[in-house]
Amino acid sequence: MLTLNLASWTDLNVVDYERSLDLLQESGHLWGAGLAQIAFGRVELLREDPLSALTHFQAALRLAEQQQDALATTLAFDHVGVGHLLLGHLPEATSAMSRGLQVSV
Repeated sequence: MLTLNLASWTDLNVVDYERSLDLLQESGHLWGAGLAQIAFGRVELLREDPLSALTHFQAALRLAEQQQDALATTLAFDHVGVGHLLLGHLPEATSAMSRGLQVSV
């Protein structure tokens, strides 16, 4: 099983990762770009930086809404909710998670 110490960016080639985000967006592959934003946000959570994570989750939400894709929107709202929850923003977390549930049904 592969494990990484994600507390330090030295374990990841961030420049390559950011470049892949750019390429996905430039090529019009919004679904992939949104999932990459979510993955990048999850790395930020592992680094204990929920504000940066929330920024990535919100970017994923914007991409999902652009696509009008229910699954991508549900995933993004869930992650936005988690980001707000970890920052202590309970009303925003509740709202985001509720909206994600509404989209999913």
